[in-house]
Amino acid sequence: MLLKISQSLCLGFGLISSSALFAAVKEYHLVIDESPINLTGKTFKRITVNGKFPAPLLEFEEGDDAVIHVQNNLNNQDTSLHWHGLLLPGLMDGVPGFNGFQGIKPKQSFTYRFKVRQNGTYWYHAHSKGQEQDGLYGALVIRPKAQTLLPPHEQTERDYVVMLSDFHEQSGQQIQNNLKKSAEYYQNQRETLGDVLQQVKRDGLKATWSDRKMWNQMRML
Repeated sequence: MLLKISQSLCLGFGLISSSALFAAVKEYHLVIDESPINLTGKTFKRITVNGKFPAPLLEFEEGDDAVIHVQNNLNNQDTSLHWHGLLLPGLMDGVPGFNGFQGIKPKQSFTYRFKVRQNGTYWYHAHSKGQEQDGLYGALVIRPKAQTLLPPHEQTERDYVVMLSDFHEQSGQQIQNNLKKSAEYYQNQRETLGDVLQQVKRDGLKATWSDRKMWNQMRML
């Protein structure tokens, strides 16, 4: 990953706040491709970013000017990156078909440019077909502009970003095709009448009915 941080001086007439005088430009170069990965003892071809699965952590500071160059090396697939939860111009939102953004064609590139206006822990992911399921997602951390020094007992040597996700041996496109056949295609928790009667015997009718009611309300598939 190539990362460049530069300082740019903003000049103008009138009063300019000190925070506006110096804007850090934080620049990333991301290459979206397919690579073999092995998480389950079997090797599958999945989407990687700069050779990583899932995509690498991106870090900014509130007030930065983000410049993110994205190269699509996928074969015969448009791609995209959506910056989940960030406040930014419509064209930079990264959802194909909205605000004039048409996605990134195969073997082409697109540069996202936006002012980082908030802080917190977020994530970014594809908004094209089943590419998110195939590994096109990553964490995004924005640190506050002015951080208060923590007392010694709250300080740490470093922060760790923990990102939870699932993995399926079927591709995102195959999963999507299966769900189009039936919304319950992956419903592996269906119970038989015998299962229900066993729970009634073990937990009582009231508890069993309560479980069935909650299950139906949650539409757990």
